[in-house]
Amino acid sequence: ASDVDKGQPHYVLLHEEEKRLNDLLDELILGCPFQYCIGTSRFMELDLSVGPGVLIPRPETEELIEWVLAEKSASITTVWDVCTGSGCIALALKKAQSDWLIKGFDISKQALAVARKNANDLSLEVSFEEKNVLDWSNNRQQCDLIVSNPPYVLPSEKIKMHTNVLEHEPGLALFVPEEDPLVFYRKIIEIASTCLSKSGCIYFEINPLLVEELIALG
Repeated sequence: ASDVDKGQPHYVLLHEEEKRLNDLLDELILGCPFQYCIGTSRFMELDLSVGPGVLIPRPETEELIEWVLAEKSASITTVWDVCTGSGCIALALKKAQSDWLIKGFDISKQALAVARKNANDLSLEVSFEEKNVLDWSNNRQQCDLIVSNPPYVLPSEKIKMHTNVLEHEPGLALFVPEEDPLVFYRKIIEIASTCLSKSGCIYFEINPLLVEELIALG
């Protein structure tokens, strides 16, 4: 309520507000991530809608965007965010570089619905397209920059993960086969071989356990 937002220490919650607060507390006790409970996540000064079926944006992904922006060249016009999820990468880049033409790709209809809502709510002109990266066929589309935070968590790492992640966030956006953990990276590099401009670049977020293997792919 507005009085609560203004910091009124003696404000008495309305019945509806009290019920909502109790419902939120119940969800938190059951392990639901806080961002899902409130329906939003703060990311690069953007308030993004999130919910079950879409990965909650992480601080390390902010570092990825800062890296891209720090090294950006004047030749960039078209950018692809592969495995876009909530659209956090695409939207943060568009906010910083309004002249870039940015498109996000994802296999999940649920994630794409959230990404499109975020673009609309933030009045950022980013397009999103449903596409299975692993079944991506050659096409005539071209881009100057590919950024991706694909699934990279090994199933063997589950033992170290919090239950609020395992039981609530989408496994589709998290896990890769133990026997082929770089499957998405290999495919994206293959896509880049035909779709990326000659001066183009690829930026990845990567599992620290797989850095050497990814470098070897290059």
